[in-house]
Amino acid sequence: PLIKNLDGFIEQFGGGLPLYIVWECGEGHPCDTVFDRASLTMADTVTRTLSPLAVVQRVEGLANSGLLVPSPGGFQVRRFVEDGEPVADAADLGKRAIGDPLWLGNLVSADGTVGSIVLQAIDNDARTHLRVYETVEEALAPFKAQGFEFHLAGDAPTTVIGGRDLAQSSAKLVPLIVVVIAVI
Repeated sequence: PLIKNLDGFIEQFGGGLPLYIVWECGEGHPCDTVFDRASLTMADTVTRTLSPLAVVQRVEGLANSGLLVPSPGGFQVRRFVEDGEPVADAADLGKRAIGDPLWLGNLVSADGTVGSIVLQAIDNDARTHLRVYETVEEALAPFKAQGFEFHLAGDAPTTVIGGRDLAQSSAKLVPLIVVVIAVI
């Protein structure tokens, strides 16, 4: 029974380190704030594309995270995208999100111009990092073509980019080492 409890705990809370997909809105970008229709549509599409992948445990972002707001009966959970469409009162919800300590600094900046999607992979294996990184790049490609700029942060991009840079540096360095050894 203890092993089953431990396995359940690991299944619920285990997984890889998060990968952050961050974008900016404002002057020179296809959105004024992250609560604009273009930004919310992009976030929803990327979230829906990445969520069902076998290497992904969870994806939380601007489009699918719940925001607790007051309602006549007490409180209700709202999302910026409902039934595949950005909500009509996204600007008002955005003001609430900026004031929510769970959202501020995690999913949205204080001025509403920077948003993020947080992806958690199933594990920290290097092959998983590579598959996650490549899949994220594919999901972002159509939006990069529309003018969105993305920044990826976390262990997966660091591992993949660092590994590629190391391989390229090694390829350049090995011939030099051979020449030095031959000279010696």
